[in-house]
Amino acid sequence: MKTRTLRAPLLALLAFLASLAAILPAAASASVSWVVHGRGFGHGVGMSAYGAYGYAMHGKGYRFILGHYYTGTTIGTLDKPRVVRVLLSTTPDDVGFSGATSACGERLEPQRNYEAHQLGAAVVLRSSAGKPLARCGATLRAAGAGRISIAGLGTYRGALEAVSTGGKLNVVDALAVDQYVKGVIPNESPPSWPLAALEAQAVASRSFALTAGVGGDGYGLYADTRSQVYKGLESEYARSNEAWWASPTPTTTTARCTPGC
Repeated sequence: MKTRTLRAPLLALLAFLASLAAILPAAASASVSWVVHGRGFGHGVGMSAYGAYGYAMHGKGYRFILGHYYTGTTIGTLDKPRVVRVLLSTTPDDVGFSGATSACGERLEPQRNYEAHQLGAAVVLRSSAGKPLARCGATLRAAGAGRISIAGLGTYRGALEAVSTGGKLNVVDALAVDQYVKGVIPNESPPSWPLAALEAQAVASRSFALTAGVGGDGYGLYADTRSQVYKGLESEYARSNEAWWASPTPTTTTARCTPGC
């Protein structure tokens, strides 16, 4: 009785395994196609930072690196200074700042704190105590000796522009593209990397900034990976600043461009 009891389940198991053997070859022979979409971290446009690092470690210069990633383009020289506008923040609150010598037609003391205050569709310049100093229209522009400190955000090259939009203020840094690049390079490529990789990053960052505007309300670039990571003056490194121009001479500005730029 014990032998018969074991034999029946064993036969059933063998029959099941035989059925699997018959099915598996047919499944394996079926044609299956897989499509994988992928890209690097961030917006996926342009040069691979780690690829640039690898080429630089093997002795390649920044021109070679850029030529590899931007086929059909050449190094071109900008004919005049270019200004870019970077969105740092959007807030319903007042925007405090210092370091400005002028705003909305008023002379300011750079050591004092001021604020941009939204009033309806306009922006009002006020003292830190809330005293109105000037009506500025839809945009308050505060400029100083090349840098502005913005409360809660940090210190930035260029000028502050507080733009009224939909009940909030867009906090924008308006600055020369070359000054912008200084605040991008160390946040996109570690400053310890070979100089050629940093130089390639400088030209790539400048090229992106000049061609990839997002058409925002008072700004053309984001300060994060939607455009390029930009953290202003406090994020700069002396070594990466050596690479910012990446040009035949320190007085010329280059970008990667299509023929005829």
